[in-house]
Amino acid sequence: MRYGSWYYYYDLGVIEGKRKKIERKAVRAETKAQAQQILRRALAEYENTGTIFEPSTTSLYDYMMLWLNEYGMIKLKSLTPELLQKFINDKYREGYSRTTLTIFHTVLQHAPKQAVYPYKLINENFMQYVKLPKNENKKTIEASTHATLLLEQGAPIKHIQARLGHSRSGITLNTYSHLTDKMKNQTVDMFEKLMNDMK
Repeated sequence: MRYGSWYYYYDLGVIEGKRKKIERKAVRAETKAQAQQILRRALAEYENTGTIFEPSTTSLYDYMMLWLNEYGMIKLKSLTPELLQKFINDKYREGYSRTTLTIFHTVLQHAPKQAVYPYKLINENFMQYVKLPKNENKKTIEASTHATLLLEQGAPIKHIQARLGHSRSGITLNTYSHLTDKMKNQTVDMFEKLMNDMK
Protein backbone atom coordinates (compact mmCIF):
# COMPACT_ATOMS: atom_id res chain seq x y z
CA MET A 1 0.00 0.00 0.00
CA ARG A 2 1.29 3.42 -0.94
CA TYR A 3 -0.25 6.84 -0.44
CA GLY A 4 -3.48 5.21 0.74
CA SER A 5 -3.86 3.05 -2.39
CA TRP A 6 -2.94 -0.51 -3.32
CA TYR A 7 -0.53 -1.09 -6.20
CA TYR A 8 0.61 -4.22 -7.99
CA TYR A 9 3.45 -5.02 -10.35
CA TYR A 10 4.73 -7.88 -12.40
CA ASP A 11 7.89 -8.61 -14.32
CA LEU A 12 7.74 -9.01 -18.11
CA GLY A 13 11.31 -10.27 -18.25
CA VAL A 14 14.16 -8.86 -20.30
CA ILE A 15 12.99 -6.96 -23.37
CA GLU A 16 15.60 -5.49 -25.74
CA GLY A 17 18.29 -6.02 -23.12
CA LYS A 18 16.41 -4.26 -20.31
CA ARG A 19 14.31 -5.72 -17.53
CA LYS A 20 10.73 -4.52 -17.94
CA LYS A 21 8.32 -4.26 -15.04
CA ILE A 22 4.67 -3.20 -15.18
CA GLU A 23 3.32 -1.33 -12.16
CA ARG A 24 -0.29 -0.21 -11.82
CA LYS A 25 -2.60 1.18 -9.20
CA ALA A 26 -5.13 -1.49 -8.19
CA VAL A 27 -8.18 0.65 -8.94
CA ARG A 28 -11.06 0.16 -6.46
CA ALA A 29 -9.04 -2.29 -4.33
CA GLU A 30 -9.70 -1.70 -0.66
CA THR A 31 -7.81 -4.72 0.65
CA LYS A 32 -4.65 -6.62 -0.19
CA ALA A 33 -6.76 -9.59 -1.33
CA GLN A 34 -8.66 -7.38 -3.80
CA ALA A 35 -5.38 -5.96 -5.12
CA GLN A 36 -4.05 -9.51 -5.59
CA GLN A 37 -7.23 -10.47 -7.46
CA ILE A 38 -6.76 -7.49 -9.82
CA LEU A 39 -3.13 -8.57 -10.31
CA ARG A 40 -4.24 -12.12 -11.21
CA ARG A 41 -6.69 -10.74 -13.79
CA ALA A 42 -3.97 -8.51 -15.30
CA LEU A 43 -1.55 -11.47 -15.49
CA ALA A 44 -4.18 -13.71 -17.08
CA GLU A 45 -4.97 -11.03 -19.65
CA TYR A 46 -1.28 -10.59 -20.45
CA GLU A 47 -0.69 -14.36 -20.73
CA ASN A 48 -3.78 -14.87 -22.91
CA THR A 49 -3.28 -11.94 -25.27
CA GLY A 50 0.35 -10.88 -24.89
CA THR A 51 -0.87 -7.32 -24.36
CA ILE A 52 -1.34 -5.16 -21.32
CA PHE A 53 -4.78 -3.66 -20.96
CA GLU A 54 -4.50 0.01 -20.07
CA PRO A 55 -7.98 1.50 -20.08
CA SER A 56 -6.73 5.05 -19.58
CA THR A 57 -4.73 5.00 -22.83
CA THR A 58 -7.58 4.18 -25.21
CA SER A 59 -9.81 7.21 -25.62
CA LEU A 60 -13.16 7.18 -27.37
CA TYR A 61 -11.51 9.32 -30.05
CA ASP A 62 -8.73 6.72 -30.57
CA TYR A 63 -11.30 3.95 -30.84
CA MET A 64 -13.47 5.91 -33.28
CA MET A 65 -10.38 6.72 -35.37
CA LEU A 66 -9.58 2.99 -35.50
CA TRP A 67 -13.10 2.36 -36.77
CA LEU A 68 -12.99 5.31 -39.19
CA ASN A 69 -9.64 4.26 -40.63
CA GLU A 70 -11.02 0.82 -41.47
CA TYR A 71 -14.66 1.54 -42.27
CA GLY A 72 -15.07 5.32 -42.35
CA MET A 73 -15.60 5.57 -46.12
CA ILE A 74 -18.54 3.14 -46.10
CA LYS A 75 -21.93 4.84 -46.42
CA LEU A 76 -24.37 4.26 -43.56
CA LYS A 77 -26.86 2.65 -45.94
CA SER A 78 -24.13 0.15 -46.95
CA LEU A 79 -23.58 -1.16 -43.41
CA THR A 80 -24.50 -4.82 -43.13
CA PRO A 81 -24.47 -7.31 -40.25
CA GLU A 82 -21.73 -9.22 -42.13
CA LEU A 83 -19.48 -6.16 -42.39
CA LEU A 84 -19.94 -5.27 -38.72
CA GLN A 85 -19.44 -8.88 -37.63
CA LYS A 86 -16.24 -9.02 -39.70
CA PHE A 87 -14.90 -5.97 -37.83
CA ILE A 88 -15.56 -7.60 -34.43
CA ASN A 89 -14.16 -10.97 -35.60
CA ASP A 90 -11.02 -9.32 -37.01
CA LYS A 91 -10.37 -7.57 -33.70
CA TYR A 92 -10.88 -10.89 -31.89
CA ARG A 93 -8.33 -12.60 -34.16
CA GLU A 94 -5.90 -9.73 -33.61
CA GLY A 95 -5.92 -10.66 -29.91
CA TYR A 96 -8.07 -7.94 -28.37
CA SER A 97 -9.38 -8.94 -24.94
CA ARG A 98 -13.00 -9.82 -24.23
CA THR A 99 -13.36 -6.52 -22.33
CA THR A 100 -12.10 -4.47 -25.29
CA LEU A 101 -14.32 -6.40 -27.71
CA THR A 102 -17.31 -5.66 -25.48
CA ILE A 103 -16.45 -1.94 -25.55
CA PHE A 104 -16.16 -2.05 -29.36
CA HIS A 105 -19.51 -3.83 -29.59
CA THR A 106 -21.25 -1.40 -27.23
CA VAL A 107 -19.98 1.74 -28.97
CA LEU A 108 -20.84 0.31 -32.39
CA GLN A 109 -24.31 -0.60 -31.18
CA HIS A 110 -25.09 2.90 -29.89
CA ALA A 111 -23.73 4.92 -32.83
CA PRO A 112 -26.02 3.36 -35.50
CA LYS A 113 -28.89 3.35 -33.00
CA GLN A 114 -28.81 7.15 -33.03
CA ALA A 115 -28.57 7.08 -36.82
CA VAL A 116 -31.93 5.23 -36.78
CA TYR A 117 -33.50 7.53 -34.19
CA PRO A 118 -33.54 10.50 -33.73
CA TYR A 119 -31.57 11.26 -36.93
CA LYS A 120 -33.46 8.87 -39.28
CA LEU A 121 -30.40 8.32 -41.49
CA ILE A 122 -30.96 4.54 -41.71
CA ASN A 123 -33.97 2.29 -41.06
CA GLU A 124 -32.36 -0.40 -38.95
CA ASN A 125 -29.41 -0.86 -36.60
CA PHE A 126 -27.59 -3.90 -37.96
CA MET A 127 -25.42 -4.15 -34.84
CA GLN A 128 -28.34 -5.90 -33.15
CA TYR A 129 -27.39 -8.98 -35.19
CA VAL A 130 -23.67 -8.86 -34.38
CA LYS A 131 -22.43 -11.21 -31.65
CA LEU A 132 -19.18 -11.39 -29.75
CA PRO A 133 -17.14 -14.48 -30.67
CA LYS A 134 -18.07 -17.35 -28.35
CA ASN A 135 -15.29 -19.82 -29.01
CA GLU A 136 -12.78 -18.14 -26.69
CA ASN A 137 -13.27 -20.74 -23.94
CA LYS A 138 -13.34 -23.56 -26.51
CA LYS A 139 -10.00 -22.40 -27.92
CA THR A 140 -8.55 -22.29 -24.40
CA ILE A 141 -9.76 -25.83 -23.73
CA GLU A 142 -8.40 -27.04 -27.10
CA ALA A 143 -5.02 -25.40 -26.42
CA SER A 144 -4.97 -26.90 -22.93
CA THR A 145 -5.76 -30.38 -24.24
CA HIS A 146 -3.19 -29.95 -27.01
CA ALA A 147 -0.48 -28.90 -24.53
CA THR A 148 -1.41 -31.65 -22.08
CA LEU A 149 -1.13 -34.38 -24.71
CA LEU A 150 2.18 -33.06 -26.00
CA LEU A 151 3.66 -32.71 -22.50
CA GLU A 152 2.55 -36.20 -21.49
CA GLN A 153 4.19 -37.63 -24.61
CA GLY A 154 7.46 -35.89 -23.75
CA ALA A 155 7.49 -33.14 -26.40
CA PRO A 156 10.13 -30.46 -25.73
CA ILE A 157 8.68 -27.44 -23.92
CA LYS A 158 10.17 -25.07 -26.54
CA HIS A 159 8.16 -26.81 -29.30
CA ILE A 160 4.95 -26.64 -27.23
CA GLN A 161 5.60 -22.94 -26.54
CA ALA A 162 5.89 -22.29 -30.29
CA ARG A 163 2.72 -24.26 -31.11
CA LEU A 164 0.70 -22.37 -28.49
CA GLY A 165 2.10 -19.01 -29.55
CA HIS A 166 3.49 -18.15 -26.11
CA SER A 167 6.15 -15.45 -26.17
CA ARG A 168 8.28 -17.24 -23.55
CA SER A 169 8.65 -20.85 -22.46
CA GLY A 170 8.15 -19.59 -18.87
CA ILE A 171 4.52 -18.82 -19.71
CA THR A 172 4.03 -22.37 -20.96
CA LEU A 173 5.75 -23.86 -17.92
CA ASN A 174 3.77 -21.69 -15.48
CA THR A 175 0.46 -22.42 -17.22
CA TYR A 176 1.02 -26.18 -17.25
CA SER A 177 3.16 -26.51 -14.11
CA HIS A 178 0.68 -28.98 -12.58
CA LEU A 179 1.47 -31.31 -15.48
CA THR A 180 5.22 -30.87 -15.22
CA ASP A 181 4.97 -31.69 -11.49
CA LYS A 182 3.01 -34.84 -12.38
CA MET A 183 5.65 -35.72 -14.96
CA LYS A 184 8.43 -35.22 -12.38
CA ASN A 185 6.70 -37.70 -10.09
CA GLN A 186 6.29 -40.15 -12.96
CA THR A 187 10.00 -39.78 -13.78
CA VAL A 188 10.92 -40.61 -10.18
CA ASP A 189 8.60 -43.64 -10.28
CA MET A 190 10.17 -44.82 -13.57
CA PHE A 191 13.67 -44.40 -12.14
CA GLU A 192 12.76 -46.34 -8.97
CA LYS A 193 11.26 -49.12 -11.10
CA LEU A 194 14.42 -49.29 -13.22
CA MET A 195 16.55 -49.48 -10.07
CA ASN A 196 14.38 -52.23 -8.63
CA ASP A 197 14.51 -54.18 -11.90
CA MET A 198 18.31 -54.01 -11.86
CA LYS A 199 18.52 -55.70 -8.45
